[in-house]
Amino acid sequence: MLYLFCASIGMIAGLLLTRQPRCLLLEKTKLLWLLLLAVLLSSLPHFLAVVNPEILWQDNNWLLKMLIVLAHSVLLVFIVVNLFSRIIKAVYNWQDLVRTGADNKKAPKRKEVAEASKENNGKKTNKQRYSQLFTAISASLLVIAYIGLGIGLGTHLSVLIQNNGIMPISADYLNDISDPVIAEGIRNNALYFKQIIDDQTIMPQFGQIIRAEKLSFLLPDGFVYISVSELIIALSLMFVILLTIVVDTSIRPFFLRRSK
Repeated sequence: MLYLFCASIGMIAGLLLTRQPRCLLLEKTKLLWLLLLAVLLSSLPHFLAVVNPEILWQDNNWLLKMLIVLAHSVLLVFIVVNLFSRIIKAVYNWQDLVRTGADNKKAPKRKEVAEASKENNGKKTNKQRYSQLFTAISASLLVIAYIGLGIGLGTHLSVLIQNNGIMPISADYLNDISDPVIAEGIRNNALYFKQIIDDQTIMPQFGQIIRAEKLSFLLPDGFVYISVSELIIALSLMFVILLTIVVDTSIRPFFLRRSK
């Protein structure tokens, strides 16, 4: 729900900037169908936990870990492909900016051109350069957002695999449980896909240790803890969608648009 919320913010912001509903299709983003496959793979452990939970915990949770690796691998392939595509696009944008500046310097100045015409042309040239600069910066920020998304996913995958497919959670969570019987059950790993951080936990600093009460409406069952990697993924996803819309529609900032 947290990821869906951040993705929605990115789409709404992009729609408000462009006022082009078609931009929400993200037509220039490659391999979008991989996202559907990743969602399916990510939901399978929860489905199996209801239908046949024993199969998930057999042989050191091998099936659970395999599904986690497959889901994250699909997403990482999607990120890598689009990252390289966006790097090439950003390089082209910067090259266009440099080329425009060089052409303007080499352009001959004709004496017969009226002063008013020269002034108007100069303003148009400046607006064009600033618009190209805005697009180039946006394209570069999109590359950074994709890198952040990849780092977040990679960290999230590492934590899960190192802990047999189980997400470590803060021991402070037990303070939110009023029933001591339930608290003792949670301490003894009664939760599905989560376990309290202890001495055996690997990479505990990347577990769900950040208390985010204001985001509880976006978290399952009122759970108020998120991890650093989940926060990075959510924010990167929001900026990936927003900047993709901005770059692909070649939108100009409001101060560079032509006045009527």
